[in-house]
Amino acid sequence: MTGDDGITGPLKREKRVRIGPLEVGFAMGVQEAERVRRSAPYRYLVRPALDWLGGKNDGSSLATVQAQAERPLPSYDAPVSPEARAIIERISGYEWYHTIELPHGVTTPGYVDHRAQIPYYHLPADMRGMRVLDVATFDGFWAFEFERRGAEVVAIDIGSTRDADIPRNWLEEFDRLGLAQPKGEGFRIASEILGSKVRKEILSVYDVSPERLGMFDMVFCSDLLIHLRDPLRAIEAIWTVTRGFAIFADVYNPELEAFPGRALLEFVHAGKSDMWWHPSVTCYKLWILLARFSRVEEKARFNLQSRFPHEITKVVLHAYR
Repeated sequence: MTGDDGITGPLKREKRVRIGPLEVGFAMGVQEAERVRRSAPYRYLVRPALDWLGGKNDGSSLATVQAQAERPLPSYDAPVSPEARAIIERISGYEWYHTIELPHGVTTPGYVDHRAQIPYYHLPADMRGMRVLDVATFDGFWAFEFERRGAEVVAIDIGSTRDADIPRNWLEEFDRLGLAQPKGEGFRIASEILGSKVRKEILSVYDVSPERLGMFDMVFCSDLLIHLRDPLRAIEAIWTVTRGFAIFADVYNPELEAFPGRALLEFVHAGKSDMWWHPSVTCYKLWILLARFSRVEEKARFNLQSRFPHEITKVVLHAYR
């Protein structure tokens, strides 16, 4: 059967394969259309160009852009190869936050799938020669994406949930209940399977400095500031290692957008939440300027594609040294 685009057979079937708790996509490499879709020239040159022509850069067609960006990526039925089966077994038993494409068509079953929404972040298509810092890397989706684009990447994150911004006077209770859990297992597994050369450092954003890490052409900080007791201090630390620009992509409070131009934020930490703040976009921009970045540009607003039951509204900001 042939579709309107001339692609025949199973390439027209948009179906995901689930094996237990895992979602696995299998690309049929013999099909030319799939090879083109996955090729670096298409992903990093052709698709960004189509996005630009479609109006993604100026925000004039945000609703259309959002609908396009949130379409699920197709996957196809195919026998499970021994290589794929080995990777499936390797990634089982870990609760993945990031959806990451691995070899042999296997995809980690993450809560958040950034793949179709990458154009919102306005990353350089070619990052060869760039030194990039990925702050709070978690399972490493963004670090591996920057590496695929040619960058030399350093990724940082805390080593345990105990090192998160828990109210200090509750640490003893936190320890008594045995809530501390090591972090970084997903990054380690994905990095080994991908053969990645990303350098991982156990480090809090508060401790980022030129003496510790050197300088970077781009610093990337996503979905972190809302979890920090002192977001401004974190942005100040990022400024010290930025020689080009930084990307801040975080959750904002749409209810506060009813007060344009006012730097507002809601305090949401209630003891059980790992969020401290729910800021307005204006608040983020003011924090960035107070941290001494010379200017900030808003690039996009969108709803994060995730398996969380609630809507997550994000803003992407580029800050220039």
